[in-house]
Amino acid sequence: MLLPLAPLAVHAPTREARAARGGPVDPSPEPERSPAAPPPIHTFLPSSLRAAGCDLGPESGVVCPSSGALGPGAARNGSGWVNITPSVLGRFPPAVDGGLVYDPTSGYDVDFLGTNPYGGYLTETYSNGTWSGAGGSSALVARAFPSFAWDPATGTDILFGGESPGPPALALNDTWSFSGGRWAELTPTHAPAPRYGASLAWDPTDNELVLFGGNNGSASLADTWAFTNWSWVNVTGTFAPPARWGGAMVGDLADREIVLFGGLNASGTVLGDTWTYARGQWAQLNPAESPPARTQASYTYDPALGSFLLFGGNRTSSLAPGAAWTFSGGQWNSTATSPQPSARVFGQMAPDPAGQDVLMLGGYGGPGVGWFNDSWEYYTLRVTATATPPYGEGPLNVSLVGGEIGGQAPLSYHWSLGDGGSATGPIVNRSYPSPGVYPIQLTGTDVYGVQGSYSFDLIERAPIEEGATATPLLGIAPFVVHTTVIAAVGEPPYTFHWASSAGPAVEGANGSITFPLPGVYDLEAWANDSWGYSRNQSFIVTALSPPPLPALNVSIAANQTTGDAPLLVQFHAGVAGGGGGYHSYWEFGNGATSTSSAPSAVYDAPGDYRASVVVAAPGGPTGNAELPISVVPGLSIQVGYTESVSATGASVLFTCNASGGVPPDRFLWQFGDGEGADVADPVHVFSATGTYLAHVQVLDARGDIAVQSLNLTVHVPAATASPPPSVLTAVGTAIAPLLLAGTFGLIAGAGIVWMFHRRLSPRPPGGPPSARVQGLTPVRSGPGPRGPRARGSSGPPTRPTGPGSPRGESRLGPRRPDS
Repeated sequence: MLLPLAPLAVHAPTREARAARGGPVDPSPEPERSPAAPPPIHTFLPSSLRAAGCDLGPESGVVCPSSGALGPGAARNGSGWVNITPSVLGRFPPAVDGGLVYDPTSGYDVDFLGTNPYGGYLTETYSNGTWSGAGGSSALVARAFPSFAWDPATGTDILFGGESPGPPALALNDTWSFSGGRWAELTPTHAPAPRYGASLAWDPTDNELVLFGGNNGSASLADTWAFTNWSWVNVTGTFAPPARWGGAMVGDLADREIVLFGGLNASGTVLGDTWTYARGQWAQLNPAESPPARTQASYTYDPALGSFLLFGGNRTSSLAPGAAWTFSGGQWNSTATSPQPSARVFGQMAPDPAGQDVLMLGGYGGPGVGWFNDSWEYYTLRVTATATPPYGEGPLNVSLVGGEIGGQAPLSYHWSLGDGGSATGPIVNRSYPSPGVYPIQLTGTDVYGVQGSYSFDLIERAPIEEGATATPLLGIAPFVVHTTVIAAVGEPPYTFHWASSAGPAVEGANGSITFPLPGVYDLEAWANDSWGYSRNQSFIVTALSPPPLPALNVSIAANQTTGDAPLLVQFHAGVAGGGGGYHSYWEFGNGATSTSSAPSAVYDAPGDYRASVVVAAPGGPTGNAELPISVVPGLSIQVGYTESVSATGASVLFTCNASGGVPPDRFLWQFGDGEGADVADPVHVFSATGTYLAHVQVLDARGDIAVQSLNLTVHVPAATASPPPSVLTAVGTAIAPLLLAGTFGLIAGAGIVWMFHRRLSPRPPGGPPSARVQGLTPVRSGPGPRGPRARGSSGPPTRPTGPGSPRGESRLGPRRPDS
């Protein structure tokens, strides 16, 4: 019964999971399922030639397979049966329950015979129509219903299990290999449980034999095993076909999967479901049409058809009818022909390498019919056709030749010539006077009525037409020629190609070609149609020598020419004269060079440098220019102070030594008590004991700023002077306060005069021995040692320019050497 289930996809156990079950594991990685190769795409071939397997040759000509024989894509093959029993030689007896396998290593079919009317268990080989016994058959234990298949991985035929003859009849689980005409028993670490009637087939995806189901003598089984690395691995997944034995299962090389059909389940019901197995996954299919349910059918993979071939078998109460079924691309198709073998069960089937078809032999026809010992060939009729030439310009005279592979002679041929006419026979000569596409079809019929056909298009073309322009054809080198080409008639789409003796070719209908040097050049335009036919048109291009170029006037511009290190300078070469296309060579004076027209250079060390550039025009004169670069140290300062005690307060001498930068410098002091000064080394008197934050800011002529602060504590002594006693006594108590006030006023005035005089006097060479001097590390302004100098947001007071300028001894004299 067909189960109408949609295809299912389940996850099968991986090789790691197989190892966890105790089975040996192939160390090679899991093979990837090879996707079907995409059809070739020929961009510039018409669909008719692409379908015929033609291609573009190295010279853009069309090349078709086999000197004009069109490819197999348009073929429709036919199939039928032929009884080859009279032509088979040897001693093949009637038998059932055995196994038949094609062994490509030896080039013959191997048949292990099961039960036969005489109770024999033999091994026979079939090659080129002849049966012969195989050596070593006595080593193999007699059995029926074994699982037997060719294993490409080991290069041998593998046989597993079966049913011993008894009594009592027992299920077996031994594993044997057949190679070189001899049997050898294997001793795998693990093996499936004893069974007979299990399905065994080669998995073209995972490259291993797969065993499913069987019967252990009391129940049907539903486990899945893989034979890999000479051992068995249980790969049963969570989803699998129902238990069964006697199912038909083959490895479908075209669809790269295993296909399972039918069998007998545990309750004795004959099944008609279809399953596939690939990448460790079982999936049930629901094809639109399916064979009637059956078990113990004859089956194999037919390489000529590229499909699963199924014949005969046992239904619930009768034998299956004698129509053959093929399965390909997920669909079943029935092929009933005459003649065909009688209905049978237990027939054995395998590919026949000699005829490139399928061999079927033996079986059981039921009560009253008994065992068969006939041999049948399921053949495929493949019709071929050639057209010479397969395409061309009209009028086209063509020789059509038909042929066939397979089929049973004699064959008859019928041609449909595509122009309304027809013909018979294997060879036809025909003339086609007008351009066009003519559909040709050849149908071949063999003696049994099996038909095959081949169709293709005969193509007659009109000549391609071309028009091309190229402008200008005369100019002063270097100059550009603009090209245009069009095509008509022929077979589109078209391709276009320009070639010249000036340089590389240009592809496309529109383009441009540069002629860089004086001379006379050939220029050709080619138009090609999709058949590879071409037309061309020629031009002559003259490139004249250019006039002399004027002299080059070169200048250098830079974003800055002086600054402190590291100094980044961006250069640009200005050029007047010449004809363009200049080449520049720079030397920056610091060992670095460049060929850019606008380079940059970094000067890491102070000093005087000279940057230069040489500019050359192609074929013309050169010019050069120089630019001096001055790199100076950055502005830095050192500050300190000296404190001394006076009768009027604490007198402090502040010092500020500037180095680097660009003189002259300007100074601005703030002493922390609201007073300030604008000289380098000011003297300030603090009137009260306390801690003060003094601050100095230095600005050089370039605008760089250095700032430093001093945190100092000063001590002002207490006042000790008093009025003379004689004055207080003479005046008396009434006027004493007035006299006292006048006395203090005189003292204060004298102090102001003394302080003013000291500020205008030169700085004393040093303080008393008890004076306290403090100095700090030089502090440099700006963002860092390699960046540009920071500039203050507001400038300090204007530096004095008179005799009191605080730079050197006169503050206007030569600058102090940088410390």
